[in-house]
Amino acid sequence: MDERPHTGPLPPARPVPYGRAPHPDGSERYPVPPPLPRRQLAAGWVAAGIVLVVMVAGIAGWLA
Repeated sequence: MDERPHTGPLPPARPVPYGRAPHPDGSERYPVPPPLPRRQLAAGWVAAGIVLVVMVAGIAGWLA
């Protein structure tokens, strides 16, 4: 990728006409994804538990 040469400081940022107003906490700068629903969290914990049980069984030699 070709980059432009550095020619000095960047121009100042200006608000976009008719754009959304900035949030007072500045959260529009760093988007935060919504939390996962309980169903997805439960599926993740079940999958992690299965992996843990199989790993312990393999280390202990129960799956021979």
